[in-house]
Amino acid sequence: MQGRNILTKEKVNTGDSIIFDLKNNKVVKIIPLEKGKNAFIFEGKHTGKSGKINEIVKRGGKDIAKISVDDEKINVWVKSIIMIE
Repeated sequence: MQGRNILTKEKVNTGDSIIFDLKNNKVVKIIPLEKGKNAFIFEGKHTGKSGKINEIVKRGGKDIAKISVDDEKINVWVKSIIMIE
């Protein structure tokens, strides 16, 4: 994570991940945060795990991703994941 701000004409929603070409300063691909996509957990007790998002729900004012990781189903805050291919 670079922590950069960029301006683009492409539609990017909060939670989406961007593949960015630093050399040419342009967006290569946008991976949307949505059901059926793969996510990597980078924070919390499930750090380092990845799996497919089954559902995204609101609970107590927070967005929770329900993710299948191997044979288990876990709930993770959306702010703790990045989308992967």
